[in-house]
Amino acid sequence: MRQELIAYVMVVAISAILSTVMIFGGAYFTTLIASVLISSAVTYHSTHYVLNELKKTEC
Repeated sequence: MRQELIAYVMVVAISAILSTVMIFGGAYFTTLIASVLISSAVTYHSTHYVLNELKKTEC
């Protein structure tokens, strides 16, 4: 449960930052949606991977 919460918080943070930068940069809406969706998926899965690897290295 804790891993899911951390992963969702990371996704929201990355999505907010990326969409803000792209909106002010003048990106098209479809480009914005595609980039945010791809980065959200990558962030979610990479956060899970990192947390699982850290769990394996605990004493």
